[in-house]
Formats: sequence, C-alpha cells, structure tokens
Amino acid sequence: MEEYQYQACPSEDSDLQIKESNSKLGFLKPPSSPNSVTSQRVTILTISSVVCVIALCVTLTQAIDALVNVEAWSVVLVCIFSFILVLILAFIWIHPQNPLKASFMVPFLPVLPLLSTLINVYLMVQLSPATWLRYAIWMLIGLVIYFGYGIRNSVQRKRLKLDKNNIETVSSKTDMNIIKEERF
Repeated sequence: MEEYQYQACPSEDSDLQIKESNSKLGFLKPPSSPNSVTSQRVTILTISSVVCVIALCVTLTQAIDALVNVEAWSVVLVCIFSFILVLILAFIWIHPQNPLKASFMVPFLPVLPLLSTLINVYLMVQLSPATWLRYAIWMLIGLVIYFGYGIRNSVQRKRLKLDKNNIETVSSKTDMNIIKEERF
C-alpha cells in the first residue's frame, strides 16, 4: 500500500500537495492525477514502445520465410516483441491523462497511436535502400533551401544589419524601420 505525505507547496497560496512516496512497485499504481513523474514514465514507455515496434517490424520483414516455415527462433522473437508491446501498452494505459480538454485529442489512446506507428514503421521497413537514398538526398536539398532562405531573410538578421537592437513591446514606442513586410 502506498503512503501519501502532505507537504506544503512553495506556491503563494501555500496549498497542500499530495506527494507519492517512492516504492519498488510504484509504477503499477500511479497517482490519480498526472504530474511530472507520470509524464516522464510515459515518455520513457513511449520511446521503449517505438524501439520495440522497430525491432518487431525488422524481425517480421527479415524473417518472413522463417515465420512461414514456423521456425522456432522467429516465432519466439515475434512473440517476445509482441508481449513487450502489450505490456508497455498496459503500463501506458494505467497512467492518468490530463483532465484538461485540448482542441484536438487522439482517440483510443494509447492503442491507436501505437497501431499507427506499427503500420507505418512496417511500411517504411519494406522500402528499398535506393528509395531511402533518394529520400535522404531530397530531404538534404529541402533542408538546405529551408535554412538558407530562413537565415538570409530572417527578421533577426535584418535587425542586426540595421544595427537596431530595440525589441518591439506593447509599452515601448516602435520603430517602423525595424520590421518591414515584403510584398510579393
């Protein structure tokens, strides 16, 4: 059974905050409301699930003939990775979610994101090396254009060129020469 200790919060309201004591099996019974610890745990579990999905997809792709022939090593690997994924999914599921509603929230959390990741990574693993090479070249060209244009035409660079380091705020007067809109 978990122990909860009341400690004064350093905020101005000096509200009381429930602090969970550390235990060896604390991850099996997370607190009822989200906090930084649960956020960190879910982040680690999410990264672990992506690594496991990649391992499962590579195994499925490379050992497809062995799986068709029901060779023990391939079946065991697929079962281990699948079990780990289900276990990670369960651990993510028991953690509390933020009660505040955002403008968009993913439905069927955490099943749908994990399933989407599994499908997309499996399709990516199926691509040929030549496709990955073309993708890398086009990404490099796109990044060079993006950052080259952005650095050359940034507002910060224009400020430095004009040697005007005034930052426009609501309470200060503005110098209209600092920020100019370009019309196309």
